[in-house]
Amino acid sequence: MADCYVRPLFVIGDSHSAPLNALLLRDEATGEPQAIGQAVCVQALFAESAFSAAGDFHPAIVAALAGFHLLHVVPDGDAGDLPTVRLGDRLFTPSWIAGHTYVLFTLGELDARTLVASIPLDADPLLSFDADLSLLPPAGTRIVPAADLDERITERFGPFFRMLVALRDLGIKRIAVSSLPPPNRDDDEYARLTGVTSRARTRHAVYLAVNAALRGFCEAAKLCFIDTWTDMTERNVVKDGLLLDGLHVGYAGALSILRRYRSVAMETIPS
Repeated sequence: MADCYVRPLFVIGDSHSAPLNALLLRDEATGEPQAIGQAVCVQALFAESAFSAAGDFHPAIVAALAGFHLLHVVPDGDAGDLPTVRLGDRLFTPSWIAGHTYVLFTLGELDARTLVASIPLDADPLLSFDADLSLLPPAGTRIVPAADLDERITERFGPFFRMLVALRDLGIKRIAVSSLPPPNRDDDEYARLTGVTSRARTRHAVYLAVNAALRGFCEAAKLCFIDTWTDMTERNVVKDGLLLDGLHVGYAGALSILRRYRSVAMETIPS
């Protein structure tokens, strides 16, 4: 193949970002290369740990942004033969690249597992919006009110939301957030893969509620929300063949995510 130049699509996330790394996206009609995913996969990255109470970014997220040349440490003079770094309110500053490309965050699935694990096996979480869960049998007789579930999600994802706002205010405005991938429908396989014993209806309700919270936050903060759930599910259950190992998306699912991301990356910067 002759040399060509394609746009990198930057991704930061937990293990669910790994299938996007070095993934080449081609035009569906011509086969011409269009973009390539560049993902930094931070193992065991929780939304809850993205931003500390003291206002510090997760160090792996800072390292990823610096690796993409979107962010750099502010230099200030030198000490002998060595440069020094100014420590203060503006330790980090965005580079000029930050105004010209998006960064996609794909995290929160580990936090969703924690929320799922907190719900009793005989309880059904209610949702504050309409969602078709008819393919999934009810778990039991008890219920978790929708307001209770929404409150738990807001508390759990609060640090992630504050991190996104802090990045936006710092000058990294082209931020996208991906929806969670659909969970495995099989109770036994999900428990084997995650260590969380739960019911399918509970899992799907929690993941849907998290995605609704992510969407709502992004709309309010004028950030971009990328809905990958709709493409990957039918009646809110994952389509056959999209999960590689019963938990992470495979090649087809990753291509779908990257294609949606590229369509967003071609748009103009949000106001």
